[in-house]
Amino acid sequence: MANVDKLTEHIGDFGPFQKKMVVLGSLPLVLIAFVFVGVVFLGHTPDHWCWSPGSEQLLQECGWTEVKVREVTVPHGEEAGSFSRCQAFALNLSQSRDKCEEFEQALTLNAVPCDGRWMFDKSHKTTISELGTF
Repeated sequence: MANVDKLTEHIGDFGPFQKKMVVLGSLPLVLIAFVFVGVVFLGHTPDHWCWSPGSEQLLQECGWTEVKVREVTVPHGEEAGSFSRCQAFALNLSQSRDKCEEFEQALTLNAVPCDGRWMFDKSHKTTISELGTF
């Protein structure tokens, strides 16, 4: 420890040159931090809706498009033309498994919470839509 004290006396204290080097050395790190944190604030969340397990069956057996399945299985949201992001209708496919045309009547109108899978609007890609589908 005595050698460190002697060395500090010899080279001097933390002076203007050292302060300048710390500021210039930290500047790139600060700028890069804004880039990494900016994704949190700039990442756009596209329109999305809850995707229920029964929706896969409708796509395969009935040959419906994702738009038709969404219109039938997801309740409408508060805004005009939007769909609920947190709820879907409880699907009861056992009643009309062979009759895709009559599926809408067999649908129970009980909205249930989403089980954790969402479908995103595919008109453009964002970080949220790429990382949000598991």
